[in-house]
Amino acid sequence: MAGISSKAVGRIANKSRYNGKEQQDKEFSDGSGLEWYDYGARTYDAQIGRWNQIDALSDKVRNASPYNYVLDNPVNLIDPNGLEAQGGDDPKPKHSIKEILQYGSGSPYFVGLMKKAGITMENAEQYIHFDGGNEQYKTNTRPIDNSDNISLNLKFNLEESVLALAHEMTNLSMRFEFMKVFIDISNGKITADEYATKALTIESESIFSQYKVAKELNITSFGKNALKSSNRDLRNFVKGKFSEADLKENLKNGIMDFYDPGTRESL
Repeated sequence: MAGISSKAVGRIANKSRYNGKEQQDKEFSDGSGLEWYDYGARTYDAQIGRWNQIDALSDKVRNASPYNYVLDNPVNLIDPNGLEAQGGDDPKPKHSIKEILQYGSGSPYFVGLMKKAGITMENAEQYIHFDGGNEQYKTNTRPIDNSDNISLNLKFNLEESVLALAHEMTNLSMRFEFMKVFIDISNGKITADEYATKALTIESESIFSQYKVAKELNITSFGKNALKSSNRDLRNFVKGKFSEADLKENLKNGIMDFYDPGTRESL
């Protein structure tokens, strides 16, 4: 074994190190080097945990630095060639973006949301991508921000994905309204209570979009991980047990439980 050990005389240095990539070292005349790893499309600097070149596919993840390595999540993600973070052993999306849009297009309200958000069949992949599939992605949406990038949980089935996308497209179409509210609270133009009211109004529009699309497509569940009360309310709305006006009023007031107006008992 001594002949093939790392201490063997005349051994050839193993340059294939982290992730099996070749380490560029000792390339200078004084024996020093940059210690970069050659991934093909880019070189990776393990000393700072960053790429040395801009991501050629940065348009697909616009809310992340073009120099980030696997979205700062090396435990769950990999990047085999320096082009794009991948889910390692995570499952593939159950449906393509095109399939999700085609199914959602059966709802006139969903089609309207696509127009407001500026999303078409042709440009959808510039805006929409799948995230994770691991335990850190348990919800179907991300917070409203000033990004035009939409993330969908790759574990969702077709109906869950359509409802998540309806929520996200509403957020996208209203992002400037939210940013104005954020700027106003930052500059002291509105109070904290006014900010909360305005933010809740914007968020309630996104939730209303999910209910509306669900009714038009006869979807009666937000998914198995949703609250039982949420799925119950969605079924009752789809069945016509309360009106759109009742839904909007409850959402506006932050009420997510619906009652029979006559008995005041939960529907």
